[in-house]
Amino acid sequence: MNNINPKANNSYINLLKNKNVLSWSLYDIADTVYFVGIIGIFFPLWITEDMGGNDGTVAFTLSISIGISLLMSPIIGAMSDNSVKRKYYLCLMTLICVIALFTLGNFSLTVSLTTVSISVITMYLAGIVYNALLLEVSTKENVGFIAGIGSSIGYIGAIGIVLFSIFFVDKLGYVFGFKSTATFMLISTIPIFLFLNEKPKDIYSPGIFNITVSAFKQIFKTIKSVSKHKPAVVVLITKFFYSCSLNGALMFIVLYGTETAGFEAKYVETVYALALLVAIPFAIIWGKLIDSIGVVITTKINLIIIVILLAIGALLPELALTNKDIYWAIIGLGAGIVTPGLWVSDRPLLVIVSPPNKIGQFFGFHGLLGRLSAILASFSWGFIVTTLSFGQQTAVIFLSLCSVFALISIMFLKIK
Repeated sequence: MNNINPKANNSYINLLKNKNVLSWSLYDIADTVYFVGIIGIFFPLWITEDMGGNDGTVAFTLSISIGISLLMSPIIGAMSDNSVKRKYYLCLMTLICVIALFTLGNFSLTVSLTTVSISVITMYLAGIVYNALLLEVSTKENVGFIAGIGSSIGYIGAIGIVLFSIFFVDKLGYVFGFKSTATFMLISTIPIFLFLNEKPKDIYSPGIFNITVSAFKQIFKTIKSVSKHKPAVVVLITKFFYSCSLNGALMFIVLYGTETAGFEAKYVETVYALALLVAIPFAIIWGKLIDSIGVVITTKINLIIIVILLAIGALLPELALTNKDIYWAIIGLGAGIVTPGLWVSDRPLLVIVSPPNKIGQFFGFHGLLGRLSAILASFSWGFIVTTLSFGQQTAVIFLSLCSVFALISIMFLKIK
């Protein structure tokens, strides 16, 4: 039996010896190398440098793709819940994404954008199933710890793909980056397909139509339920706006650093890798601060710093400074320090304002808002930069304002 005994020694090493935990955690590499490597680096640079596209091409492709995945999420989630093995859905979605990435570089811009959209949709859907599989490899006593193991391994994957880009992709081209990332994703998916044993469950299959109707009914029911709890509404509004800032920064930081700030891609990626490296220990540090000074104060501190960093980043190209590369590095490392603070605060903040009997519903809506914020971040970037022709600096200012709105929102949070 590979299910975890809650009385067992749940040390980092002992948990990784369990093949369920290890195979589940390794999949986080597939997730992070895709979103950091493909979405954050290769796709935007490839479109703007090699394929004749612009910021709008990148941004609108992402916003439409994420929007489609948002509509499909309740259906895929419900279908996987009513399947014998969730992991088959996870592996199928990932395989479609991998195939899509392998074909990039062989088609016109329009076909390539469609192919990238397929990869975005399938990876977002895979993420839903992946999160649900956490329940298969954990208990109430160690769910947080195991989730942390997956995140830490994911950070290793993120740093690895950025370094891979610096040393190989910058020389061999972005198409090579697509195919290499697809290979890494395929390799890290194999363990979960072969070794993860899911717990037996009763299967009831009401049909795709009934599943779809039920899933969307549940969404509206959750919205109605959440609206009755003011503290939860405040937290969710806060989460929506700061997620917009963070998602926008993660998607377009490399484009901004190379096109507007004027740095070479290799330098921007190096700072990116250092920021990810710094984020690992600070995720733990912020976690301890949450326990000592409280999650609300921790969130406020991080939001203030994020606002300042984004504002400085927007103004940096206009400032008459020598050694701007040093200031860029400071901004990047600062982001590496505070970003994990917001992600670590995310779930505990919602937990303290949610009724215990409805926490599952509230977290479902929490995830929905995260997806909506990614749509807003990508769409607003394309709209501001390309449609309005206001430039990337204005788009960064908008992201900073989103964090300001988040900070204002959390000021209204009153916890009894």
